[in-house]
Amino acid sequence: MKQKLTIIVVLMVLLLIGGGVSAGAQSNKADRITQAIKAAKQAEKASKKAGKAKKDAEEVATHVQELGMMDTRYLFGVATSFADSVTYVTMVAPVDSMVYDLNTKAPLGLDLYTLSFRNFLEAQGLRGYICSTFVCMTEKEAERRLTAVCKRVNKKKRTRLASADGFIYHRIATDYIYTNAGEGTSVSAP
Repeated sequence: MKQKLTIIVVLMVLLLIGGGVSAGAQSNKADRITQAIKAAKQAEKASKKAGKAKKDAEEVATHVQELGMMDTRYLFGVATSFADSVTYVTMVAPVDSMVYDLNTKAPLGLDLYTLSFRNFLEAQGLRGYICSTFVCMTEKEAERRLTAVCKRVNKKKRTRLASADGFIYHRIATDYIYTNAGEGTSVSAP
């Protein structure tokens, strides 16, 4: 703000002084005024950018504090492949203390649960499967959704259903859950 006032005062002084000068001097003065205005705009942009960066850092700190712990949630997974006619499903597994975002109520680290399922299948020699993990609030809801998925798969004549024996979802430590709250830092829930 002080820079703007200083530049405006300098411009006014230049305009007042320039009464009886030649055309060449006036064009030079106009160029200097234009450059001064550009410099003032750049300074203003830089100060806004610095203010925004500070505000973003404050929002990040607030976001980190807005994580919560869920009670028990029930997870099951489904894996299918375009190259295979088998669709694998897991059993419903209870997972305690999943971390979630208070604003969206969405569980964090769901991709890590899905990745653990995919890694299990790859260890069994089943590569190229598209895996998904479903999260439900109650065991009854999870069983209902699993049954619906199984019915949908059984309707297709070219696919069959198989159980992913041996895989159970386990709680993933919050140290491994990355959120967009900071630059590459992991977030631990309170």
